[in-house]
Amino acid sequence: MKAFGADKGSDQTAVCKEILAKGDLQVSEKERQAQQEALFRDVATTVADKCVNPESKRPYPVSMIEKSMKECHIAVKPNQSAKQQALDVIRCGYTVVSPRVQFSFLQNF
Repeated sequence: MKAFGADKGSDQTAVCKEILAKGDLQVSEKERQAQQEALFRDVATTVADKCVNPESKRPYPVSMIEKSMKECHIAVKPNQSAKQQALDVIRCGYTVVSPRVQFSFLQNF
């Protein structure tokens, strides 16, 4: 209580509210990893929704996009949106083409 400038008779509820309002949330390693995997899947899903195979004109499966992203060593950034990162992956697909995946836009973002 002394750290918050409160004495012993002070209201603990006010101190708890201050902690909740100004405190940082600690995230465990498992939670962080789950969030990163979910974001990785969201990026791959967005890329799969927006691109097609130029030869067959069919969409790529999400699993193939995920595997290609891993082969190209593409890491997701937790502070960027999935859509922005999907654009970066598509741009990367034109410059660093995986042997199995070449992108062609299905529709614009």
